[in-house]
Amino acid sequence: MAVTVYRTTIYGNAASIDFSKYHLLEREVAGCNLRATLHPPRFAIPRHAHHCPSFFFLVQGGVTEQIGVAHWECRPLSFVFTPPGMPHADRFHDRGGRCLLVQLGPGWLQRLAVCGAKLDEPVHAQSGPISRLAANLYSEAFRCDATSTLAIEGLVLEILAELGRQTAPPSSPRWVTQAQELLHGRFSEALTLDELARQLEVHPVHLATTFKRCVGQTVGQYVRRLRIEFAARKLGDAEIPLSEIALTAGFCDQSHFSRTFKQHMRMTPLQYRQYLALPLNQYNRP
Repeated sequence: MAVTVYRTTIYGNAASIDFSKYHLLEREVAGCNLRATLHPPRFAIPRHAHHCPSFFFLVQGGVTEQIGVAHWECRPLSFVFTPPGMPHADRFHDRGGRCLLVQLGPGWLQRLAVCGAKLDEPVHAQSGPISRLAANLYSEAFRCDATSTLAIEGLVLEILAELGRQTAPPSSPRWVTQAQELLHGRFSEALTLDELARQLEVHPVHLATTFKRCVGQTVGQYVRRLRIEFAARKLGDAEIPLSEIALTAGFCDQSHFSRTFKQHMRMTPLQYRQYLALPLNQYNRP
């Protein structure tokens, strides 16, 4: 059986950095190399390039990603895809960062090319379905049961499919973007479809059908996702009670919050908070 080789070229004089000491976990599944890492405050990864397509998901903390002339300020639930051979650099913020790096072996992008999708440009997503899938992938990486490999392979394929959709978005009316902006600002409120339609000056039925066609989710699903993403970021602060996070995010009570969070993230809010608190090398394999 052929062995996939994952290589990284580091430019400049910083190639002596031992990145393995920052690893929480590393495993290889279906031609994918997954690395969960925890980096200290203000840690800098010099300009480098992976020899294969890769993406990383920021679970906790903050990092500035520089790709070419672009500078992306990434906060929790940020997702970045990097094509093979594209130089980039990372600088973590004052709180450091916990993230998942996935390097894809040969054949993964070819599966998308068959469908007519091309991923030859970097992609930055701050939230959305792709962040939810990446969060599920992060939690699944720590599971070593008989079905985790199958789940990981399926999630990676879903992430790539979502990337393919995002790089070729369907045309949509301007008011759909306005609806998304409004929901981002008022996701914690009990906003009805009729009220949203009045503000956008469209019929509620037209709003519901067009929004789902263009965004890929119903208005209700979109709002629930925004609430979950907000809660996931707040869970990084162990001082905030779960009940307070639930109410601030717009859930009617903590029980409703816990059920919805588990449906989306495959773990309870408490389990997610515990993952964020894992010490360095807790899961490193010998």
